Amino acid sequence: MWRKLLVRCLIGLLVTLLPATARAEDRDEQLLAAVRRGDADRIELLLDLGARVDSRDVWGKQPISVASFYGDIAAVELLLQRGADVNAQDNWHRTPLIAATQAGRIWVVDILLHHGAAVDHRSSNGISALIAAAQRGNVAAVQMLLAAGADVDSQDITGRTALMWAASREDAALVALLLDWGAAVNVVDCAGKTVLDQCKERSCSAEIIRILGSRDLFSEVRPKLACGREDVGGQPGDRLYYPVIAGSVFKGGADAAVTIVEYTDLQCPYCKEGAEALDAVLAKYGRHVRLVLKHYPLESHQMALPAAVYFEAVASLDPGKAWQFQQRVFRDQSRLKEGESFLRRLVSELGISLQDVDAAVSKPGVKARIAADIAEANSFGIDGVPAFIINGQLIDGAASREEFDRLIGSALSSSLPDIAGQAGDKLQ
Repeated sequence: MWRKLLVRCLIGLLVTLLPATARAEDRDEQLLAAVRRGDADRIELLLDLGARVDSRDVWGKQPISVASFYGDIAAVELLLQRGADVNAQDNWHRTPLIAATQAGRIWVVDILLHHGAAVDHRSSNGISALIAAAQRGNVAAVQMLLAAGADVDSQDITGRTALMWAASREDAALVALLLDWGAAVNVVDCAGKTVLDQCKERSCSAEIIRILGSRDLFSEVRPKLACGREDVGGQPGDRLYYPVIAGSVFKGGADAAVTIVEYTDLQCPYCKEGAEALDAVLAKYGRHVRLVLKHYPLESHQMALPAAVYFEAVASLDPGKAWQFQQRVFRDQSRLKEGESFLRRLVSELGISLQDVDAAVSKPGVKARIAADIAEANSFGIDGVPAFIINGQLIDGAASREEFDRLIGSALSSSLPDIAGQAGDKLQ
């Protein structure tokens, strides 16, 4: 005990010798570092010395969000006792509850709910804690969230519900559980498809079809009221972002008036939606828009990094084939579970020598480019995908065709006033 007191006194003495501003910033950084390490004693000490419980890192994460993600129960409880906001949002509008659910920290989910966490809050991609739990097949979290009053039919930015995600996982037990809690079978997503429509496209198992078919299929179809988001983009005067373009793969006009930089993860379903929306808009504006692709593979997606490596390897040989590779991966995204053999098969089907691709993969430049993309995204405070920068304006999360059209049209009208009008109604 005396050693702990001595350490606290020594650290306190050192802190008093620093300038006031430096001390405040240093304490905040040390607090976040201590939370990541799970050092409860140091967390308490830094809070006693004035570290702010609501400090943020470059991604907008407060200590409570970091502790929730890592599942540090002691740190979560301590931070809540010291006044942490249980509903603090990061740059991606994720709350500690969503972070804990995505990381599978079931006991932290329970603590946050008992402290009043907003159970139906949604992130930039429209992901609620319930949808996050369904995406990961976490039955215990689903039960806990539903018992806390979560909206069983909450929809993400693509219009998918927890039931749709459970069916896509072929998780019969979870599908049955959600139906028992009243999940509607006839909700439609942003493409106008019900869960049964989606199952027919994916050839779901007979068991999933049977469970879904046992419910009321003749009730009125429930449409998605508003696909996309109302808060796309920043406000006038917000920071502008300028990514490094040289060396990145792009399509469209090399000297286009509008440049879109896309940070993507080839295993992310929301990136797939964003890419499809962008393709429709690019067809409308043609050479007046340039799309630059950068990578931000999430750690939770095991095949995202290998897919990014293969994309860059193909791009080094034939940029046009790289875009075809991306489209094929997105089209058959569920087959990424087959591993690297799926990626190699796609390469062969595109008519590219596997020997040449293997040689490209072995070059340090391929992985270095991906690492540079990740570092750049982190420096911009990006901590999720998809993310887009349109002429310096950061857009977090998948946007609809209409939203992209509005943003691109606005950017073009300021530099090429006639272009937006000449594009006509091609998007419709």
